[in-house]
Amino acid sequence: MKNIRKTKDWIEMALDDWDGAISDVDGERYPSSVFHAQQCTEKLLKAVLYFFGIIHEKTHFPSDILAEDILNNPEMTHELQLDKEQIELLLEKMERCLKR
Repeated sequence: MKNIRKTKDWIEMALDDWDGAISDVDGERYPSSVFHAQQCTEKLLKAVLYFFGIIHEKTHFPSDILAEDILNNPEMTHELQLDKEQIELLLEKMERCLKR
């Protein structure tokens, strides 16, 4: 847990994209809805990476970080195990974002 503020910011931006994706589906703007859904996913991944302190700077390739630096690195996946307090904090932050 390195940067809660950045994590919250990325979650809020992701939720804005999610709202856009839903609005686009309702308006039958399907290509735009796919774009917003992809953006939502990317921003949620960035939120997770900031939460764990894996990234500290701007990146346009969070999926590369996930694939290359985390999933293919057993030591890294072991380090990312959360304790109960960390899980509760993450859930609390996400609940607050969802209630906005």
